[in-house]
Amino acid sequence: MVHLDQNTHLYEKLLEFTPQVVDKIQQLLQSNQKNNQQGQGQQSNQQPQDINIKVDAD
Repeated sequence: MVHLDQNTHLYEKLLEFTPQVVDKIQQLLQSNQKNNQQGQGQQSNQQPQDINIKVDAD
């Protein structure tokens, strides 16, 4: 594939990984919603979660 400029490569990577990022965000939101429903009336000590997305360097 021929890149028009350096920014084109970045845009292509963003477009390539956007669906994975959206899916992960949806999973986290659904998990958080379930935890909130189960723990209503209780204080949650939920720790922040790391999001790991594997990016291959070309």
